[in-house]
Amino acid sequence: ERSSSSHNIAMMAKFMYLYLVCSLLLVALCHAAAPSMFGLHTVGNKIVNKDGVVVRPLGINRSGTEFRCVAGSPGIFDGPADQASIDAMKRWDINIVRVPLNEDCWLNINNPPSQSYAGAPYQNAIKGFVDLLSSNGLAVILELHWSHYGTDLAMGQEPMPNQDHTPDFWTSVANMFKTAGNAYSNVILDPFNEPFPENNVWDSTQGWLCWRDGGNACRPWLWYTAAGMQSLVTTIRNTGATNIILLGGLSYSNSLKQWVAYKPVDPLNNLVAAVHIYPDTICSNLNCYDTVIKPVAAQYPVLISEIGQKDCGTNFVNALMDWCDTNAIGYMGWTWNTWDCGGGPSLISNYDGTPTNFGSALKTRFASFAGATLSTVVTSTSIAYATISSSAASSGPSSATTGAPPSGGSLYVYHDGLTSSFQDWSFADPSSYSLSSTTMVFPGTTMSISWTPNNWEALSFQCRTGGCIDTRTYTRIEFYIVGAGGSSGQQIVFNFIRYDGSNSHMIGQQMNVPVSGSWQKVSFDFSSWGFTTADGMWIKANSANPQQAVYIDEIVLTAPNTATGSLTTSSPAASVASSSANAAATFTTSMSSTNTTIMMSSSSTSVRPASTTTASTPSSISSAPRPSIGFSQLSLFMLYSTTSICMLLAISS
Repeated sequence: ERSSSSHNIAMMAKFMYLYLVCSLLLVALCHAAAPSMFGLHTVGNKIVNKDGVVVRPLGINRSGTEFRCVAGSPGIFDGPADQASIDAMKRWDINIVRVPLNEDCWLNINNPPSQSYAGAPYQNAIKGFVDLLSSNGLAVILELHWSHYGTDLAMGQEPMPNQDHTPDFWTSVANMFKTAGNAYSNVILDPFNEPFPENNVWDSTQGWLCWRDGGNACRPWLWYTAAGMQSLVTTIRNTGATNIILLGGLSYSNSLKQWVAYKPVDPLNNLVAAVHIYPDTICSNLNCYDTVIKPVAAQYPVLISEIGQKDCGTNFVNALMDWCDTNAIGYMGWTWNTWDCGGGPSLISNYDGTPTNFGSALKTRFASFAGATLSTVVTSTSIAYATISSSAASSGPSSATTGAPPSGGSLYVYHDGLTSSFQDWSFADPSSYSLSSTTMVFPGTTMSISWTPNNWEALSFQCRTGGCIDTRTYTRIEFYIVGAGGSSGQQIVFNFIRYDGSNSHMIGQQMNVPVSGSWQKVSFDFSSWGFTTADGMWIKANSANPQQAVYIDEIVLTAPNTATGSLTTSSPAASVASSSANAAATFTTSMSSTNTTIMMSSSSTSVRPASTTTASTPSSISSAPRPSIGFSQLSLFMLYSTTSICMLLAISS
């Protein structure tokens, strides 16, 4: 009995040892499987990485590079910026670092105190730090913190960016850090740290106009010519940079009250709203979070890029982080510097990562999310998704002739030609981008629009009289589309627009349209998109990359419960350049309050027609294919597999 007991004890010890080893292995596997912070882009109201996985930025601000270069004893960094200092940051389980910049030091203008820390030396130091952070798998936000108009040195924050130097600053920064493949696809650009136009008003129409447009919209209370956020977004995009752009609102980036209404037009729709929240800011309570920030977060990604508590306490930031965690919103602590935690406020007391009392709240919170994802895989680029109708997809567009819109509550925007209710129009060069003549359509059984979506170009339709698209009358839009490029994952985007007399602005949501090699009918309901009228719509490229031509036909607005008539006639002749049959991508969508997934599979029964022949009739759209394994599924698989192995080892022992 003693011998048997000893054997049992030995078996139990061996089992416990194996269990401990396997448990540690599981922790290591799960922790190491944190989602990549490269390939960052927005999809609807989420930030998504190169794998289509939703990521939530959780990190710190690293102050110093905005002020040290103009200090009495100049330098570049306030404290270390080496691998050991980044190792300390990583022990906090962060995934992003925000780096403030000085306009004059970057451009080497207005006589910085030392040429050793301005111009090329300053730029190279910033690039080296960004490269080091990137090599450690961290995302980086570059933001303009200190600037100044004219010939005075940038020694602090101004109410708005300036037209004198800020566009040059962002042209230079964006050219250095624009995404090139995987390189710098982890870098987010933040055009201006904390705007506070119109004497720091928290919300006013004039304040938001100044914020967006700059220039005369900021008169008379701003004493220099401001650069608005629209001009800075345009400046960045003109460099070819596709990086996410982060935009803080009014009142030192504390107000998002009218952010959606006044956000700049971005041809990539790759914008994130930024908020800074401290106990002494106006929006610093749950009611404001729910009534101001949450509605924006329902439509666009929101990042609280500065949070802090200036009394060394934790009650305020804990309540704020609780709300952010509930609503899946990222946040970043100010600041990773060894200052007084009540004055900075500072997260650390030593650059080895020793937290202050205030910092300990964030360190603990970050640790609770180490290696986690939001368990969502997204492969699209919009907040709304096309519905591909399997019944209507059995035929192409009908061969009805051009004429007045049909009766019964439907309005044809394009059907063999533009209807009388719409005119040729584009937000860009009309000779290049507008549907302006029949040379842009293919003359066949019907005349389909032939359009090559390159360099963010848009195919635009605007009403002759404003407000013709009324959601009290029309609630759904439908159109047919086929791609010349086969089923290679080509996508275009659709937006409604409003014209203010000089510029067009996207309103409502954006729809991503997958393009396959066979005619498909696309439809979606826009009745809940939050606008009453629109002046038109555009269909546009989703990137600057060259794309294959697409053919579009039968764009129609419909009233509730209104059919657009029989669509069972022969499909149009389409000049689709191909000499071989290709499988067309099929699509299904899955929408819920917590995740959005669009999946793709191949259907060999739906083939693309050969060149210059009549388009073949696609088969019905297949049911949802098996989705690819996301991190959460992979983690469960690893858990199951590792546990099984451990059990077998224990039993065999």
